[in-house]
Amino acid sequence: MAGVSYVAMVGRARAVMEYLRTHKRVSFALQAAIVTATIGFCAWAVRNEWSKAEPLLENANLGYVALALATTDSPANARQAIELVSGKLGVVLLVLGGLHFFNLYVIHRLHHRAGHPTKRYVDHILD
Repeated sequence: MAGVSYVAMVGRARAVMEYLRTHKRVSFALQAAIVTATIGFCAWAVRNEWSKAEPLLENANLGYVALALATTDSPANARQAIELVSGKLGVVLLVLGGLHFFNLYVIHRLHHRAGHPTKRYVDHILD
């Protein structure tokens, strides 16, 4: 953005935020459109990629998830139940995310060890 200064961009962003604060219906319509687009994109991605993921999910270890969700706590109300389940799902997602990045690292190391040169994203742009 050669001709636009950051000060002007921040000023425009503040003006837009103020407009959305004063016009609640426009803000709600924008939020609804974003949620609708997000749900549509997620549904498309799941439908499109399910055939590739289904064989991998057949071998998934659901025992870990069941064990991670097990608890001896007895929540007193719905809020505590939601907090308990959210915390346990958060731990499961963090573990899965950690395993995912570990797998990426191992694949990268194996690729590098095999003698295949790796290119950075910037190198593709500069070529």
